[in-house]
Amino acid sequence: IINYIDKEYIKKIKELKTSIYFKIIINIHDFYWFDNKYTVNNVGVYKNYLLPKNEINTKNIDFLNQCSCICPSKFVEEIYKKNGVYELIREEHIDYKTLESEPKKVILERTVNLAILHNYTEYKGKDIYEILKKKYQDKVFNNYKINFLTLFEDINCYYENEYFNLIDKHKIHGLLFLNQYGETWCYTLSKALKTGIPILYNNIGAFRERIINSDLCFELFNNEKDIKKFTNKKFNIDIFNRFE
Repeated sequence: IINYIDKEYIKKIKELKTSIYFKIIINIHDFYWFDNKYTVNNVGVYKNYLLPKNEINTKNIDFLNQCSCICPSKFVEEIYKKNGVYELIREEHIDYKTLESEPKKVILERTVNLAILHNYTEYKGKDIYEILKKKYQDKVFNNYKINFLTLFEDINCYYENEYFNLIDKHKIHGLLFLNQYGETWCYTLSKALKTGIPILYNNIGAFRERIINSDLCFELFNNEKDIKKFTNKKFNIDIFNRFE
């Protein structure tokens, strides 16, 4: 739709709405509506919410205001409203079904395994992860060695109902959610919160409303600017101290 909307198309919709009753319902998830052209490889899908308002595609905003828009989180709702989309319905996702049985906490031996159980790209925190891994892989703290595990590199692709078994199988002691840009909801977090093991995360996007007062969740970053500084310089003693 995004690549074919033009002023004439929007004009026709407005005219039709004066003569017949109908609704266009759009499920808003990411931020590709803010861009001028959408492609599946366009990373702006995830970080366009950081664009200044004068760079937002006003044509798409006009179109969305002719629709009823459903969004998954307060984070998404506030971003779209700030940029001029007003008819929004917030409906939190019904997460994928996970196993009713939850894993037992893995007993610490001599290695602490920290894992990313989802694809990691720039959006998902690839740069942060690689900086931490380079600095801490095989380092010893209080007689425990740090080990990082990643999906596809150390852990094979898995089916939805295998998630909890993976944690037992690979003796995972902590999960990493090091997003460089805000999640709009995050299905993987829903599963992670059921594991009962610690989570190290960046408190941005929908995580701010989904992770509240948890003794098992530990914040690393809380804004995108500090994340950008860290990935550019690859050093920040405060962040390293927080990680340790």
